[in-house]
Amino acid sequence: MTNMKARINNAAQLGRAGINASDVARFQNISRSLSHLDELSCNQELTHRQETRSDNLEKQAATIAATYGLLSYHQSDPRGWSLYLVKTEQLLGHSIDAAYNRGLGVCSD
Repeated sequence: MTNMKARINNAAQLGRAGINASDVARFQNISRSLSHLDELSCNQELTHRQETRSDNLEKQAATIAATYGLLSYHQSDPRGWSLYLVKTEQLLGHSIDAAYNRGLGVCSD
């Protein structure tokens, strides 16, 4: 699947979950930026500025997610998507670190 098709399909999936188009675009931009930082981190230690950028992106995602009653999770393995959105009830009592894949992935392609 091409990157554009992946983004479009993901946007439709997030839209069906009730997330408006503007926030879908914001989530996808955040995910793409986090993915880039994850790739850098895999190859070298991040600078303080890059670490701060990653933290700020995670906070932005959490703030937007909260408006939809969701939690956001940054999955830092650069081989997959970097941002996931999860409903609290999907955690089934587990830490979000162990259950993030039960939520919606946000395209980082």
